[in-house]
Amino acid sequence: MIIKIKDTWGYLLYDTQSHYFNCDLKEDIGALPYTTHPLVLNCYITHKCNMICKHCVAKDMAEYNKSDLKVSPGLVKWINDSPFIAVVLSGGEPLLPEKEEDLLFLINNLEKKGIIIDTNGTIVPSEKLLSACMSKDVLFRVSFDSTRPEEEVALRMSREKKDSKKAYFSKLSNIEKLLESKSSVSIQTVLHKTNSASMESLLHQLMDWGIGSWYIQRLIPTKNLPKAKGRKKEKFYLESDVYEDRLSKIQSLSEEVGVSCITKKDRRHNCVFIMVGDGDIFTCSDKDGERIFLGKIGKIQNYFEYVSASEHSSRYYSIGR
Repeated sequence: MIIKIKDTWGYLLYDTQSHYFNCDLKEDIGALPYTTHPLVLNCYITHKCNMICKHCVAKDMAEYNKSDLKVSPGLVKWINDSPFIAVVLSGGEPLLPEKEEDLLFLINNLEKKGIIIDTNGTIVPSEKLLSACMSKDVLFRVSFDSTRPEEEVALRMSREKKDSKKAYFSKLSNIEKLLESKSSVSIQTVLHKTNSASMESLLHQLMDWGIGSWYIQRLIPTKNLPKAKGRKKEKFYLESDVYEDRLSKIQSLSEEVGVSCITKKDRRHNCVFIMVGDGDIFTCSDKDGERIFLGKIGKIQNYFEYVSASEHSSRYYSIGR
C-alpha cells in the first residue's frame, strides 16, 4: 500500500511494503522540501529489556516517564487520527513475551500506517504475532553492529555479561528464523570506533541473508555513555570527518551490490517524536539524555512548535533515496 499525503509542494509518499518515503513534487525546486506533516512516531511499548546496551537512548526516557505504553482502543484511535505516517514500535524490547498482547492489539488495529518493530533480535516472535505482522507488512528492524562477536558486544550486552556472546549467536539464528518465515527484515547498525573497520564484512552478511535495507546510525551520547570532553581519549566515538568518510565508502559499496543503505549523518536530537505512557509525547533536547514534554497525542495542534520540521524531514527523507 502507498500512503499518499497532500502537502503544499505536492505529495508525500510512503510505501508500507518497502517502508520508503518519497516525494511527488509539483515542479523541480532543486531540493527535497520539508514536510508539514510529522513523519514517524516512536512508541516505547515498554522500558523493560533483556539487554543492557551501553548506548541505549531509551534508558534516558525512563527518567521522564517510567510507564509502559498504556495500549487501549482510545490510544489507537488517537494514533490513527494523528498525521503520523509511520509508527515505530520500540522500547526497551517490544518482543518481550509479556508485551505480546499489547503488540498484537496495536498491529491489528493501526490503520493506514507503516509499522516497524525495532528489536534487539534475541527474541523470536510467536507464530500468532508473526502472522499478524505479515498481514500488515510489518518490518522487523534488528539491531546488529558487527559480524565479529567482540565488536557486537562492545556496546550491546546481555544482562549477564558472561552470556553476551551467547546472545550474539542467538541473534544470528533468530534473524535467519525471521527470514525463513518470510517476514520483512532489515538491519540497524550503530557505527562507532570499535566496529568501523568491519562494515564491509557486515555488508556481505546482509547479502548472504538476502536483506536489502541497512539502517546505519551515528553513536549518540546518552547519560550512560556520555561523550568525553577535552582531551580525554574517546573509546567509541568517531570524529565527524572520519565518520562521514567511512559512511561514504559504505554507501558506495552498498549501492554497488544493491543494498539500500539508509544513514544518519549527524547528532541532531531535536527532530524525533517519542510516545510513552497514556499518550505523552516527548522530543529530545540538545543536552545529552534530556527530554522535552510536548503534550498528549490527541491534543497537540502543532507538532512543529518545538521540533524543527526541516530536521525532522531530512532525518527520514534519506529513506528510499
